[in-house]
Amino acid sequence: MKFDRELMKGHLKTIILAALDDGPGHGYALIQRIRERSQDIFSLTRGTLYPALHKLEAQGLVVSIVEKPEKGPARRVYSLTVKGRKILIEHKRDWDYFSLGMNTLLKTR
Repeated sequence: MKFDRELMKGHLKTIILAALDDGPGHGYALIQRIRERSQDIFSLTRGTLYPALHKLEAQGLVVSIVEKPEKGPARRVYSLTVKGRKILIEHKRDWDYFSLGMNTLLKTR
């Protein structure tokens, strides 16, 4: 089912922080994690993910390190900071309250 992608843009920070709550990951792994955890509802492109990750890093919500594996190219791996985890908890609380209101409002009688 298709939906208005503008809805996702307003929640991109929460989507990425939630994916990182499962543990650190590089860009492609995060794209896959988001797709799998959302049951293919959210499908981010690199052009959407990387600018958002850079912004989150500038805000102090994520940090990155460059990993250099024995084989293959180096990869930047992102993880949540304490501040990022705190923001995620706040976003979860806000979402629960918002979705309760919307679900109540949209119930058919």
